[in-house]
Amino acid sequence: MGLKKKTDEISHKVADRIIFTRISKSTTSTINLLKARGIEITYLAILFVFAGGLVNGLIEGTSPLMQNYVIFPQRGIQTVTETIIYVFAMAAGTAGIYFLYMGGRQSLRRRISDFYVLIGFTAVLLAIALSLYIVGVKV
Repeated sequence: MGLKKKTDEISHKVADRIIFTRISKSTTSTINLLKARGIEITYLAILFVFAGGLVNGLIEGTSPLMQNYVIFPQRGIQTVTETIIYVFAMAAGTAGIYFLYMGGRQSLRRRISDFYVLIGFTAVLLAIALSLYIVGVKV
């Protein structure tokens, strides 16, 4: 009985140490990534928000008349929800282009390359469909 108990204790200690090491490494790498790329991530987020029309949405879309509309059916006015939809469409399109790029780079594993290309085209088509839908409603 003593041998079984001792091997169980050792295996639990080793397993706990391996799991803790993986968690601490992933947390450390995420924190280091945010520290190293924090300015770039912030820059891209601000670029997407302003390109989506945040200022226009805040100035024109806060009128009580437009509070009931998700998409206001007039070309010159943009609501805050339209801004959110545009930002999502831009982020999906950008992610789709990046996945297409990764699909072209992945040459060793054919299945992963095909998966990247499929996800990339799907994201780009989703972004185009969202943008064209909003344009169709507004025109």
